[in-house]
Amino acid sequence: LFAPTPDEARKQRFALEALFILRNAAVGNHNASELAVHPKSRSLVVRTLSELDLEADEATQFTMYALDLLHCLAGTYVLPSPKALANSPSPNPITALERLASQSRNRALIIGAFSSLTTLLSLPQNAAHNTEKSPALSACIRYLALYEDTALVDACLDYFYAHLSYPPMTKAFLLNDEM
Repeated sequence: LFAPTPDEARKQRFALEALFILRNAAVGNHNASELAVHPKSRSLVVRTLSELDLEADEATQFTMYALDLLHCLAGTYVLPSPKALANSPSPNPITALERLASQSRNRALIIGAFSSLTTLLSLPQNAAHNTEKSPALSACIRYLALYEDTALVDACLDYFYAHLSYPPMTKAFLLNDEM
């Protein structure tokens, strides 16, 4: 009654295996740089983060693979300027990652989102995408209280460092009400 049809289950399994292969291929630096400039790999990751129901159990593993792939590609993933991205019809990976980091209840997805955000925003070309009203920043501050969860706190601190490395955000953070 609740199970997908055999054809749908087969397609889901093939999609998951294909993304797993892409993720493993992206671990090598040469492959990552090639995949990073390919528009279909970027589109796949951004559409996964933007269009899938990320809280659904059947989408969790696929989303984790997409986050791993994005994390491998993010070191060479230069985003268009914030104005160009706002006027673009394509989804914004930063917005999707911030939403995932702030709204997800899945710890692994939160850590993956913070890791990908950190890698993306650590590039000087992408630093302009930091905003003082970032939902990921608010979530990061909330999660820092969970000091016994070292993996989550480490991911939050890394994101925090990438966020504060951009000088306009340092001043904005110090003036933040949540401080």
